Amino acid sequence: MYGAAIWNDWDTWGLASLGLVTGNGKFNVNDGQLYNTYLDPAHSDFWDTISFLYKAQQKGILDPDAFTAKYDDIVAKGTQGTLLSSVATWPFQQANADLLKQGADKGYVTIPLAWGQAYVGGSTVAGWGDRAYAITKNCKDPARAMDLINFLVSEKGSRLIQSGVQGVHWDVVDGKPQIKPDVVQLRSAGGDAWKKTGINMAANQQGLTDFTETSDGSIVNLFDTPEMYATQNNSLTKDYNDHYGVTYPSEAYKKLADAGKVKTLDAMPQDVVNAMPPMPDDIKRIDAKLRDTIIKGAPIVVLQSKDDADYQKRQAALIDQLTKAGADKWFEWYKQAFEDTKAKIAG
Repeated sequence: MYGAAIWNDWDTWGLASLGLVTGNGKFNVNDGQLYNTYLDPAHSDFWDTISFLYKAQQKGILDPDAFTAKYDDIVAKGTQGTLLSSVATWPFQQANADLLKQGADKGYVTIPLAWGQAYVGGSTVAGWGDRAYAITKNCKDPARAMDLINFLVSEKGSRLIQSGVQGVHWDVVDGKPQIKPDVVQLRSAGGDAWKKTGINMAANQQGLTDFTETSDGSIVNLFDTPEMYATQNNSLTKDYNDHYGVTYPSEAYKKLADAGKVKTLDAMPQDVVNAMPPMPDDIKRIDAKLRDTIIKGAPIVVLQSKDDADYQKRQAALIDQLTKAGADKWFEWYKQAFEDTKAKIAG
């Protein structure tokens, strides 16, 4: 049984994942500034993750598969009880569904931190930054392809993906769109019956973010409304709610955000990031080299550092490699592209 791991089949997502907690990254939600995440450990999602994994290794709780595991492996470990934490809740959804059957107080919960970022909220008119669509010159029916793209970035299309079919999975009750109770139960139980609904199975294709406000007064993802959160309470969350003095678990984070102690995606200029131009070929080559360098270098820093002094030495050596790989030039392009895009949107 181990305490920490990441998944490694989403490019560098896992290696940067602690930034979702600390708020560090190219755009830092804590101070609204841009940072070179390869070379600046104090403001880096990469180095936050590497440092966390190093500390876990020193304490003997790092999963031996930490740098080889894929997402499905993490889900399996969580379900089997051989891994006790994850930076995201998704890998433990099935584990919680199974554990709740074993006892009223069995399951995993998240612990609210009075600092950093809660990866929730935010909306954008520019869709998701890594989900841009294009129509190839060889497309047999460009008009129909455009119809599909327009549907995916519409309220109706995005809600279909995240909330299901109106009349089947959700409906309007007393003027408000709401998920049907039996669908809530399916989601809580997980398994094949839930998967067969198709809800959330194509989340990477939706055009609008979950919390984008819709013309009917609600949001895209009907599972993310306060009313919906309250209906998902069970014996496990009741104990959590009582402890934190809230009516549903994520309200504990909302209280911290409302108090200004925690940032959310509302602090992220998603429209600017999403509308940035593609990298030119020379920056693409540098970007690929940087990703390869940190993916190969991180395990050496984490697994081979004998103590803090050795960690600092290996960290400096990897930063030197990243500098030689062109990290400064890469960041110069990113900063300029960000500022140019920001100015265009503001104008």
